[in-house]
Amino acid sequence: MLAAVVECHSIGRAAKELQIAQPALSRQLRSLEDEVGVTLLDRGPHGVRLTAAGREVISGTRGLYEGLVTAMGRARLAASGRLGTVRVALGRVALDDPLVGAAITAVSKEESNISVEVKEISTQLHTKALLAGDVQLAIGTEESPHHRGLDRRTLRVLAMRHAFISVDHPLAGRAEVTPADLEALPLLVPGRAVGYRFPRIVRTLRDLGVGEPQDCGSLETAYALAAAGRGWVPVTEVQQAHVPFGLTAVRVVGLDVELPLLVRWRRGQLTAVDQRVVRLVLRAYRGQPFDHAASAPAARPHVESNLELRHLTALVAVANDGSLTDAAHSLERTKSALSRQLTALERIVGAPLLARRGHALALTAAGRVMCDAATDALATLHASAASARLAHRGIAKRLTLGVVPTPHSQARTRASLERLPREFPTVAVELHEMGSPQLFAALRNREIDAAIMLLIDGRVEDPALVARLLDDDPLDSVIVASDGPLAGRVAVSGADLSSRPFLFISSPEGSQFLTHLLLELKRAGIEPRPGPRFEGPRALWRFVAHSDGWTVGVHSMRADPPPGVVAIPAVGLSIPTALCVVWRRDEPDARVRALVAAL
Repeated sequence: MLAAVVECHSIGRAAKELQIAQPALSRQLRSLEDEVGVTLLDRGPHGVRLTAAGREVISGTRGLYEGLVTAMGRARLAASGRLGTVRVALGRVALDDPLVGAAITAVSKEESNISVEVKEISTQLHTKALLAGDVQLAIGTEESPHHRGLDRRTLRVLAMRHAFISVDHPLAGRAEVTPADLEALPLLVPGRAVGYRFPRIVRTLRDLGVGEPQDCGSLETAYALAAAGRGWVPVTEVQQAHVPFGLTAVRVVGLDVELPLLVRWRRGQLTAVDQRVVRLVLRAYRGQPFDHAASAPAARPHVESNLELRHLTALVAVANDGSLTDAAHSLERTKSALSRQLTALERIVGAPLLARRGHALALTAAGRVMCDAATDALATLHASAASARLAHRGIAKRLTLGVVPTPHSQARTRASLERLPREFPTVAVELHEMGSPQLFAALRNREIDAAIMLLIDGRVEDPALVARLLDDDPLDSVIVASDGPLAGRVAVSGADLSSRPFLFISSPEGSQFLTHLLLELKRAGIEPRPGPRFEGPRALWRFVAHSDGWTVGVHSMRADPPPGVVAIPAVGLSIPTALCVVWRRDEPDARVRALVAAL
């Protein structure tokens, strides 16, 4: 909308291009400016042009339109059951059936936007997994009286005519055996209540004169016992084609049981994508061709020009609050207005986004896709709005500085914030406190521009980063609650800390800081008893202040500890750490380098 006005140099021409009334477009532009909080367009007698804030919004929201277009297309796919994830449980027999693999592979090939996650779960646990929601579909041979909370369809009927016996058994070389030949071997079956779960198998075996089955707990156990010569296992033709190690398959005269292979799901809980997968699996089993026209990607919907921010905020608010009443209250809108905005958004998207669940509203599959996109779009817009407000004040750049909160780092930060505006008046600095391990990750991920952090020996091992020494500040203290029993000590030792939990900041994957710290503590005779982990130092210190736990601290914290704690010398502990400013070696921005110099 804003881009169209800029390209046309006129609100009137832009309205004609967008095929909406000029007053409506003007109202939307005013709404956007109200949301951002600054003027985005200079309106003059010779047309309109972007303000500095407007340029920031255009720059920051580039790609937002395409993102919404893509999200709408994906929402339509989700509504038609052509996008999503389906978790499928497969029993051992299903895993051995080549048609199962072919059917699931065909689904993935036919529907590239559907992800099928296969879980190997024993057939006797399928009902439990389905009812618990761990999987949406289950394929197996369970034949017990049907659970009323589940639905099922038969994929194929398997024939059970063979037995697995040990390759070392005297019967192993024969093409077929009789039940009398197997009389000396126990019948091995997986799981309890086999007569309840597979009544036809048990009836047939009894008619053949086979003794009572021996429960083995699992099919793998039955196979292992049979391979050890301690019994035999009746199997279907698909199992016969995949003979486990140490076993061989022999035909059992008179054994001929039909065993249905079923796909099952929780009654009334199939989503559109679950239904789509069931239909495709059934088609694959029946040898029917897929309906390629039905599975073609949905056409990219046109983002109607009357799509407004209030539509997106309405959807996100209802998703977060769960009801129209609460969402209307949080947005300070009437329920009727909010309802109209949601209806308009569903019309624009071309799919239902909300469904009623009792007294609450829940997102549909399409709604979840669209809500994620709306959340991202609003976050992008809010970030652009913040940049626009800075631009309105004449500030062209915001630098992000990560800081480990020690007395020395805070003094350095204050000094740089006093100096930098004089040299770069168009630059603003935003501070984020976190631990040194998290600062490394934030630099690598380009979430911050520079960092003031503690480094062991003042060195950084990552070749992509550069470090400059600011102050030596050894890690030689223990931090405890200021009102605790250790607070008055001149020093503490490992014995003083042995019964107290050691609280620490969790290290990102790949960081060696914690490993090095634990090694140095051990050398100092301190054996930490690990307690909770924390994401940041402030939360860590607050917890220490209100518990009998302890953590480590730098030397400078003895004179200026955080509120509620004291820093006490630790006997034998002195890790040579230094406060350093760290930045990326390939940093091209002169303003970031100026920030480093100011520090």
